[in-house]
Amino acid sequence: MDVVGLAIALVALVVALAALQRAKRVARRPDTGASGPSRHGGSGRPVAETEDPIEPPAWLNARSAKAPPAEGVHFELRSLGDSQYRLRNFGTDPAYAVKFRAHRLGKNASYDEFPAGSSDEFELVPKQDAERNVVEITWHERRNHSDQIHHKLLRVPPR
Repeated sequence: MDVVGLAIALVALVVALAALQRAKRVARRPDTGASGPSRHGGSGRPVAETEDPIEPPAWLNARSAKAPPAEGVHFELRSLGDSQYRLRNFGTDPAYAVKFRAHRLGKNASYDEFPAGSSDEFELVPKQDAERNVVEITWHERRNHSDQIHHKLLRVPPR
């Protein structure tokens, strides 16, 4: 039994070494078009010469760059610690006739306009029952309110 396990381990080691050598050879080969390795990281985006083809490129790492604003109106609710929370419109467009309703948490607010990139802070005390920790936001995307009312429910994140 031990001999069979040892033989399998040796074969796996040889296969792994052969794959490693092949990968090194391919990485060293200059980009020669169709016969060479693809210089696209699977996304159609050319891989920079300084990027390691094994490591993910920096543009994939969300922490390395600030995400661009989302199109339209997009609200998020974040905890600032203790019982402080921030409502933010991280979209590219302003919201009109905004209603912030946290009935079960005892907080309501209204805004004629909530510009893109703006935020407001609230004191909310989340309940033990997670079903009660919900904020409802309604708004219009047109200043004259002629569009359909938009609606979003946000869970109050833990403190």
